[in-house]
Order: sequence, then structure tokens, then C-alpha cells
Amino acid sequence: MKKSIKRILSLLMSCAMAASMLGTVAFADESSKSSDNGYEATNSYVLNYDGTYDGCKWQYFSLYWPAFTYDGSSDYTQSIAFTLYDTKNSEGFWTYCTDLKTGLDANSNFRRLNLEDSTYAAAGAGLLRSIVLKGFPSVDVDVLGKAAGVKDLTVGEAVAATQAAIWKAAHGDALEYTDFCSYIDTQWSSTQNVHFAECNAEIESGYASAKNETTIEAHIEAVYNYLINLEPTAPAGVAVSNASFISWSEAPVLVKNDDGTYDVTVEATVDVEMTSTDTLTLTAFLEDKAYFASTALSDDQHEYSLTIKNVPAKAARGVVTIAIDGKQTVSGVFRFD
Repeated sequence: MKKSIKRILSLLMSCAMAASMLGTVAFADESSKSSDNGYEATNSYVLNYDGTYDGCKWQYFSLYWPAFTYDGSSDYTQSIAFTLYDTKNSEGFWTYCTDLKTGLDANSNFRRLNLEDSTYAAAGAGLLRSIVLKGFPSVDVDVLGKAAGVKDLTVGEAVAATQAAIWKAAHGDALEYTDFCSYIDTQWSSTQNVHFAECNAEIESGYASAKNETTIEAHIEAVYNYLINLEPTAPAGVAVSNASFISWSEAPVLVKNDDGTYDVTVEATVDVEMTSTDTLTLTAFLEDKAYFASTALSDDQHEYSLTIKNVPAKAARGVVTIAIDGKQTVSGVFRFD
């Protein structure tokens, strides 16, 4: 028998130009459900790469592309606050890229992790959290500029500085910036950006031009230095419930019924940490997911027995998967992998 551990809201996101993202969420959601057709795992989040959410791929963009060296190779790239789309609640929210060098396909699905639980950049989790909470757009441009000692900070500069700081915190000594404004990109579509007017204002005013490049670079670097030197912020709490299998049946037990169907029983010992608002479920399902059984979980370590009733003989001898799913209310900064 296979086992599958699905932690609450550890499901599914995507981005372009990066294999992981960093953002904030604050809502309740389901990661799985049961329907008349069987057990379903719900993909809670997807990258809004095709304009699914309000027709806009991105939240914010920066006109200013930084140049850098990464493990000795030189490159430069754009900075964008992506739109992540919650398919359950029909909400979109912003995230930044955390993995500078790994590309991915459009519409890939990602899981959500607590920063400290991720295997990528976990050591810098506290700093990453601080940068997201005190960078743009968590704080207004004027507030961020004042904190960094920059007068008349623009949205494009704030996005570029926040993204650069996140990349640095995630990649450490392997990443060095050689120019915070290596290229000024003025070709943007109003149909692809939620906050297009705010970002495009720098083009309309003429500020985003070569004559201001020295000022722009100085602003971005000053905000970057402010963010990268913040004190780490501890998590407010574990937002993704700790859920693990301690043990499980070596093989399912089959009991034949009079009509030739079978009852399929599996057992598992599960350890979960739940808050009063969490609802976690243990489900066992057969390969086609049409046959399943579920039970509610309670806090701490317990033994559970699940019996899938009246399964046809052929299906009863298939692989059984057990999964932990459910619902919880969350608020904080997360990594999407």
C-alpha cells in the first residue's frame, strides 16, 4: 500500500522565470473534497499565467532590470509581482520569485510550504519573511522610501528593490548584483497587469529614461540595502498543520460480501497538530478514486481504521492510497514550491 501525505493548503502554485515563489495569503480554503464521483484533491492555487484572474497575468512590474552574476555567470532579468490565482475562492494575490535561475512551464502547479519547512533557502526564512512584510507592496511606496532614506521612490523602483532583496536572501553568496538598472523596459500591456496605471506612470511622466538611470539605480540600491539588512522575523505560528503518518497497514484487508463485492480495510496511525479552526480528514481511496472512505482527524497521535465498502472484485485488488487533507485558516508569508 502506498502512503500519501498532503498537508493542508500545501497545494499548488506556479510561476514564470522561477521555480518557486514567495507571497502572503490570508483566507480559508479546502485542499480536498469528496463528490458523488469519488475522492478529489483540489488544486487550490495556479499561476495566473494565461490571464485567468481578471484577465491579468501580473500584479506589479518593474521597468528596471538588474544585472547580476550567479555562480560566476552574468545575466540580467525583469522583476514582476506575479498574480497567483486561488481557484476555490476566485481570488488573486501577489507573489515574488525566489528561485532566480530555474525556469518552469506555464500553468505548473505548486504546493505551499511554511518558509522554515522548505528545503530551499530555509536558512534565510526569517530574512525572507522580513523582506516580504516590510517591502513593497506590503507597505506603501512612501513608507518604504522613508524607511530606506529615499525621497520620491517609485513603484517600479520599489518592485525591483524588493525582488532583488528576495533573490539575494534566497541565493546568498552565489548571487551578486553588478547593476541595479541595467535595462529600462517600457513595453508593457495594460491588459496584463492589475496595477498597470501605477507602474506605467513612470513611462508617462518620462521618468523611466536613460537620463535618470543613475538616480533610479541609486534608489533601488538604497532600498535593497535597507531590506537585505533587516532583522529576521520569526513566524507568527505554524500555518500549515503538521501532519504525518507514524505507521500504516502493510497490506489492505479484504472481506468478501455475499454479492461478490469486497470491503477493503486499512489502518494507520496519524499524528497531527491542529488549531481550533482546522478540519483535517484521513481518506483511503482506490486507484480510480471512485471508491473511498474518510474520517475526521483529531489533534495528537491516534490510530484509525478505514473501510471502503462494496468494492467490485477487480477494483478491490488495486493500490490503496491514504491521504491527509482538510481546511484551515491561514495568514502569513509562505513559499510556493
